[in-house]
Amino acid sequence: NLRGGASMLTIHMLGKAAVTKDGTDKVTFQTRKADAIFYYLIITATPVERIEVAELFWPEMTLANAQKNLRTVLPDLRNMLGDYLIVNNQQIAFNKACPHSVDLYQLQQLLADASRPAEEKYAQYVACYQGELLAGLAVSNSINFENWLDHQRQSLQQKIIIALHK
Repeated sequence: NLRGGASMLTIHMLGKAAVTKDGTDKVTFQTRKADAIFYYLIITATPVERIEVAELFWPEMTLANAQKNLRTVLPDLRNMLGDYLIVNNQQIAFNKACPHSVDLYQLQQLLADASRPAEEKYAQYVACYQGELLAGLAVSNSINFENWLDHQRQSLQQKIIIALHK
């Protein structure tokens, strides 16, 4: 449980996804959907409507059933992530105010930083980019999420290719 104020969450999303607490304790999600929902919240980096999450992860269900499934997943996520997850009646979000390190955020900052010389940035790209965004993450019966993730992967690849050409 990550409720303690001194915890540090380290999130690797480039290559094989992994979440660790205080550098050593691996966080293991109950289901692939819980896993994917957490990573989705990190990638979006803003509060997301609960309805949107329900529709994204359970597109084959009625909205009422999708929302019911989301309500089943959220307590497990809250229990595991504590203050790192902000949940209210309308929205869910990753709490960026809690101590965290996310390789994707580091790469995005690097891509946006025009002040450093290209050679210096290249070495940092290589160190940061350990593979495809959420490599190997597949979630059954979530075609909307799969399509969204595919788009995120392609978008990131394009940004990296453009940066490397420079």
